[in-house]
Amino acid sequence: MKRMVSMAALVSTLVACSGGPGSAAPEATGAGGSTDAVASDAAASSAAGGGDVLAAAQAITEVCPLIPADLAAAIVPNASAPHAQTFPPFRCTISNGTQVLEVTMGGYDTGRPTGAPTVSGFDAGAFAEHLNNGDPGEVYLTVLLTPEVGSLYVEIVDPSSPDRTDDAVAMAKAVLAAMP
Repeated sequence: MKRMVSMAALVSTLVACSGGPGSAAPEATGAGGSTDAVASDAAASSAAGGGDVLAAAQAITEVCPLIPADLAAAIVPNASAPHAQTFPPFRCTISNGTQVLEVTMGGYDTGRPTGAPTVSGFDAGAFAEHLNNGDPGEVYLTVLLTPEVGSLYVEIVDPSSPDRTDDAVAMAKAVLAAMP
C-alpha cells in the first residue's frame, strides 16, 4: 500500500511539473491528430455541475456515493454491500457472486485503449472493450475526462447477459452527473 501511495504522489508531482492539466498547453486532438474519437455531448461535459470535470475527478476520494443505487441494482440484482477502495485509484465494486459492477476514478490516468471502438456521448471520448475474448457480457468502458489526462472506468461482468455496453454508458453518465 505504501508503494501505491508513493506512486500516486509521484504521478501527481510529475503531472504538476510537466505542464499537466493546469497548464496553458495547446489543445490536443487525440492520438495521431485524429478527432473522430472525440464525441460531443454538452450534457457529459457539464455533468460535473458545469465545472472542470478533471478537477472534480481529482478531488474524489470515494466512488461508491456517486453510484445511483437503483441503476446499480438493475445491473447487479441482489448484490451485497458495495466495497470501496479508498486509496488511488478510487474504486467501488458491487457484486452478487456472479455479476460484477466496478467503477474506478483515475484522475491522473492517461491513454486510450488500443483498438477499442469509440462510444459517442462524451466530450473527450469514450471507448468500450469486450473482455474475455470479446464476450459481450463483459464490457470495460473507458471515459476520458480530458483528451490528455484522467479517466473514469466502468466494468461490468455478466456472463449470462447480452451486450452490457449501454448499461456501462448509463452508469458512466450517472457517475459524472453525481460528481460535485
